[in-house]
Amino acid sequence: MEGGADSAGHYSALQSGFTSRGLNVLAPQGEYWLTVLLGLLFLTIFLLIIIITYHRLHRKVELVEKALNYIEKHDPVWRKEHLQRTVRRTFLEVQRAWSERDREALRRYLTSELYAEWEGLLNRMEEAGQRNVIRDIEIRGIMLIDIRDYTDDTMDRFTARISYRAVKYTVNESGEWVEPAWAENLDPNPGKEKKEFLEFWTFQRTGKDWKLAAVEQEWKEGNYTDSEPVLADEKYMKNQA
Repeated sequence: MEGGADSAGHYSALQSGFTSRGLNVLAPQGEYWLTVLLGLLFLTIFLLIIIITYHRLHRKVELVEKALNYIEKHDPVWRKEHLQRTVRRTFLEVQRAWSERDREALRRYLTSELYAEWEGLLNRMEEAGQRNVIRDIEIRGIMLIDIRDYTDDTMDRFTARISYRAVKYTVNESGEWVEPAWAENLDPNPGKEKKEFLEFWTFQRTGKDWKLAAVEQEWKEGNYTDSEPVLADEKYMKNQA
């Protein structure tokens, strides 16, 4: 009987050892597959967000183009080609003027409200002995993604989505690269390498032309893709409802 008890105990110990070693082997594998599954889940969610954002953006672009095709027949200032040329010219000239502190050029392209705001930023930079440099600009795309056409023409606005690559950095009066000590609401200093940027430029009507009224960064995209075009022509708006 004693021998039998010893044999049973020995078998139980061996079984316990095998089980313990098996769990030790399986535990890392379980953690690995759990990590893989979580990674796939996050990737799936990320791809869904991209697809939904892309769909919303292009749906909005189609709505804007359809509205422009209608209103430009009655008001040439809304011609799509004219708006795109205005955006491109203003974008390049404003970036140059900002880098060179060319206040007169900025005054020509900006509304009085935006110019007053930006002049204050330029003054703060000069007091700090700094200058923001934007160079090697490469426009990747311009999309008209929002229009606001009112009976009162002075309220008319449109917004362009501008994707571009550029080099942005800040220098002191000696031309040495420094960390910016100004304008916390502008882009941080990304270094001297060309990088991707996405901005939303809103233009306000001034007679037969347009001036820049606001610049917003990419996290504001939902403000434009979720809204509908606004046209003064109520008959058109009712037909689109």
